Amino acid sequence: ILYYCQVHDLGDGIIELTWVVHNFSIRKDIVFEHLNAPWGGTRVSRLPYHYIAMPDGTLKTREELPKTSSISVRKTGGWNISCANQRDDSPSLALVFGRDKHLEEELRKMKQGKPYCQYRESLYRDWRPGKSSYKTAWKDWQTRPGNTFRNYDVAVIVPKFRLAPGTSIWYRSFLVVNRKDRAIQLAKRLVSEVDYGLLQFSANSTPMIKVTLPGGSRSFELYAYPVRGSLPVFLIEDTRTGKQVVTTDPYIFVPKEKLNFGLPQSHPLHDYYNRAIGYSIDRHHARWKHLLGFAPVRKPAQGRWEKLSRLAGNMFPSRSEYEVDWAADYHVDVWCKF
Repeated sequence: ILYYCQVHDLGDGIIELTWVVHNFSIRKDIVFEHLNAPWGGTRVSRLPYHYIAMPDGTLKTREELPKTSSISVRKTGGWNISCANQRDDSPSLALVFGRDKHLEEELRKMKQGKPYCQYRESLYRDWRPGKSSYKTAWKDWQTRPGNTFRNYDVAVIVPKFRLAPGTSIWYRSFLVVNRKDRAIQLAKRLVSEVDYGLLQFSANSTPMIKVTLPGGSRSFELYAYPVRGSLPVFLIEDTRTGKQVVTTDPYIFVPKEKLNFGLPQSHPLHDYYNRAIGYSIDRHHARWKHLLGFAPVRKPAQGRWEKLSRLAGNMFPSRSEYEVDWAADYHVDVWCKF
């Protein structure tokens, strides 16, 4: 999957975060339904007072929440806040994540067989890793160096979106950096501004990007956004040789192997896991240089189109360059406009 993030400073300490997530898997059974990113939190040593807003606007500590690993965002006020102290003028950071504003509409679309994004209520997770150690090994956490203990409060949203191959979703949330009382006012106001949904890019209205490869004399065009039926095209360098290639496979220079989970053929998920691949990212020899754009897998009916392999020449790897033949399945010879 590809993650995009746009950051917009709205003033008054409000930071708008807009995420776009695209699933470009060539396998039709790779569906993502647990997008627990962005994942983050705050430093205990900096903002030790942490509260979660309730639907009625009151603030509760995590100790006052149900003793579960996660709760529905509908059972919260749609935001949390972390503070340096308990005064109204305390430096504070609020995270505004919303309350599933389109849940009922999305469930109705799912039931009716229409394109949908959300399949159930989103979850909010909030915890302090190593909590028990704050009373034992880290009991002096308020005075000890901040890098000598876990020093982290985790707060993460798990939006329950269904991201099928070839589809994109978008999600907008907010951070508020302000004094405590003002941050609370702004967070309450911003809850209704949190938004999300499916993204569909039309080939007719999506702009094209001109691409001229290093040392190449022939230019071509790619879509700027992931239109339906397209794959991303990357420019990647092999750090062992310095050779640059264009490919739809972002892991072309990453060691990989098929995994054997030992599932019997009678297992209902045998076929799914039997095709699993392990990637040794720690042993990669790739320098990811650019996402050049998106190219259709099938030749469009109108316009002048040519295979990427013909336009890129020796910058387009052949199957024989792969250590194992099956790995080349992710290196697709897409169509480019010229």
